[in-house]
Parts: sequence; structure tokens; C-alpha cells
Amino acid sequence: MKHIESFNRFIKGMFEQNPSDKTLAVIENFRQKGNYKDYYTALDSLGLRVGVEYLVQPVWEEESGDTISYIPSIKLHKDNPLTGKFEIIEFSELKSVNKAYEYVAKEQVYRLMNIPNLEELAR
Repeated sequence: MKHIESFNRFIKGMFEQNPSDKTLAVIENFRQKGNYKDYYTALDSLGLRVGVEYLVQPVWEEESGDTISYIPSIKLHKDNPLTGKFEIIEFSELKSVNKAYEYVAKEQVYRLMNIPNLEELAR
């Protein structure tokens, strides 16, 4: 699936631009220790663990049922370390599923960067 490749490529680009970033190091360590084959599945699992998940919701055309766009979102679970409350943060609709996954990858990582004890939570 191309959206998974786009997600992984975007995260790899973040590593190239910020090789010494602590949050990215935690993500890489989590991926390796959990034997996740890619960042897509590792961040899905890490997001569930810390309560900061990524979502991409399709938007359908009513008459045809065709997907016409995608809404990248971040789902914060109740008792998450950022706000402590359940919330879904929706971003602007995008026509490309690949762009939606790239956008949500960035947004999830940025939120993980704001969790002071991420390394502890990722264990």
C-alpha cells in the first residue's frame, strides 16, 4: 500500500533531518525492540500505548460512494500525557491519501516530542 510507504518515507526523512533528536531515538528504539518492520506499525503501537494515535478518515461522495478526500487526525485518549482528556484533532482535508498519511505522521511525532517522559512510557 502506497500510503504506508509514504508514511515510512516521511518518518525516515525526519531522521535524516534530525539525526540526534531524542524523540526520534525513542521511536527507533521502540521499533527495534518491538521487532516492528516499519515506522507505520511501530507508531501505531506506540500511539496506542501512550494515548496519542494517528488516524486518517476517508470522506466519501454521497451519490457514488467514492472516496473524494481524507482527513488526517490525531486521537488523544482519556488520560493521555498531553491533555489528560479524550479528543480528536482533525486537520484540513487532503485529496491524496499519501499526503494525508505524511501529514499525520508529522503531527503525531510533533505531539510525541511534547511528552517529557516518552522514553519511560515506551518501555
